[in-house]
Amino acid sequence: MMSGRPGRVPLKFLPDEARSLPPPKLNDPRLAYLGFLGYCSGLLDNAIRRRPVMTAGLHRQLLYVTSFVFIGYYFLKRQDYMYAVRDHDMFAYVKSHPEDFPEKASSCSRFFVSMKISPRYRQQSPQHTRLISVQL
Repeated sequence: MMSGRPGRVPLKFLPDEARSLPPPKLNDPRLAYLGFLGYCSGLLDNAIRRRPVMTAGLHRQLLYVTSFVFIGYYFLKRQDYMYAVRDHDMFAYVKSHPEDFPEKASSCSRFFVSMKISPRYRQQSPQHTRLISVQL
């Protein structure tokens, strides 16, 4: 059975290494979306309890919004940490196995080599053929 990453502490939501990462921005659209979901859950709570949907319990709706944003903030921090760990492991693997990942030519030269221009177009525009022949 695999136990995961070495040194991983089970049941810890956000490890101490996550403190070195920059925090998520407060104007992140994902946080705004979670705040909107909190507002909608407050409205749904009012509708289920047969209260006036928009006007009853404004303090409760505000509580839902802030709690959803707060929880979403920590979920985003965890997601950023998990992506950082995955990127670190991936780049370490690439660095330790250079024979599996050879250096490639620049993307510009690959584009022009793979691009095929019809002879009719070449006759109409000699500037493009000159440009392509220089890039090859």
